[in-house]
Amino acid sequence: MQLKLLLLLLMSSMTVFSQTDSTTKNNVNHKFELSLNITTSISNFFGNSNSNSLLADPYLIGIKYQLKPNYYLRCGANIKSRKVTENFGQRNVVENNEQLRVGVEKRIPVTSKIFFYPGIDLVGGYFYSDVQTFDGISNTQIQAKQTTIGGGPMIGLLYQINQRLAISTEAALYYQNLTTQRYMSLGFPDPTPIKRTEHGYTILPIIPSSIYITIKL
Repeated sequence: MQLKLLLLLLMSSMTVFSQTDSTTKNNVNHKFELSLNITTSISNFFGNSNSNSLLADPYLIGIKYQLKPNYYLRCGANIKSRKVTENFGQRNVVENNEQLRVGVEKRIPVTSKIFFYPGIDLVGGYFYSDVQTFDGISNTQIQAKQTTIGGGPMIGLLYQINQRLAISTEAALYYQNLTTQRYMSLGFPDPTPIKRTEHGYTILPIIPSSIYITIKL
């Protein structure tokens, strides 16, 4: 029911903005844009809530600012948190995931309503995981902290519904350096904790499977 109300609200906003455009002067320049990733909501609405691609766009919300005609400063962020208690407290899981993106893009008109926009991003993230298990004799704890930083090119396609509303999708290829700190304590009979730090890198492709709805502010 909530997802149906969300889609109804989006459709209503499209109508409202369309009516507003007819009474708004053409010389009004909206510098800020707010983008929302509505892919999960649409998937849940059509009963496809279990589909979760590892290559999906991790950014839930974005803000863009027009630096000059066709050039935009872009920021994106996402925060996820999960806490699970199982078997009457014998297993506790805590996870936090934070992602941040800052970049620039250039919009190239294809038609009066369709825009192609290449750009480049600087990305960073932090992931924390803590799993504690109690088997009646000893406590086992496995903890991981990972920080990422990198960047790379991106490309997007935007359809301008009216002066205030647009939909878009994006693809990107990011290179990221990884630093992971691991902590493990097995408890009895070996209470000595194990600590380890790992360094590496990853190539993160993001396919254009996410749908953004963008509102000019």
